[in-house]
Amino acid sequence: MKVMKPHLYFIGIIPPDDLLNQINLLKRDISEKYACRHALKTPAHITLQMPFKRFPEIESYLQEKLKHFSENYFSFPVELNGFGHFGNRVIFIAIQKNESLDMLFKRLSNYLLNERVLIENEIKQQFVPHITLAHRDLKSEKFNYAWNEYGSKFFSERFIADSMTLFRHNFKKWEIINNFKFDRNYG
Repeated sequence: MKVMKPHLYFIGIIPPDDLLNQINLLKRDISEKYACRHALKTPAHITLQMPFKRFPEIESYLQEKLKHFSENYFSFPVELNGFGHFGNRVIFIAIQKNESLDMLFKRLSNYLLNERVLIENEIKQQFVPHITLAHRDLKSEKFNYAWNEYGSKFFSERFIADSMTLFRHNFKKWEIINNFKFDRNYG
């Protein structure tokens, strides 16, 4: 008898294709120069809900709940501005302070708790929106070189966040399961 393993899932916002391609070039550049490939296993995104484990049978229920939430949410602008880092292992594209993004995080977290999709310890309390370029396998001895290069680079872009995405880990890399369009338009 085959025993089913739970999958890892997370929820995020993916930038539009033109910006996604630009960010992927940055991820590949860091990967090639500093031998850190782990960030390439996930499409560029802003994490709204950190990874959580569920058995595949719940996936349709999860999608139904996310669809319902997104139908009642609105699109909003997001500004990317420069680079940042966490400790000496993570380099990211910084997100300009954004009340709409903060509100989305809070409302989605509350909704997932109230609908019993997630439990309290699965919800991250601190929300620091960013788009990761390098992490986990960026060696600390290479971090300073990478940060000296990227910390002083100029990067400024803007996009309209008009959907959120459910990701599933296929035991090798993250894949997109579904996009959930925000039905209310910005402006």
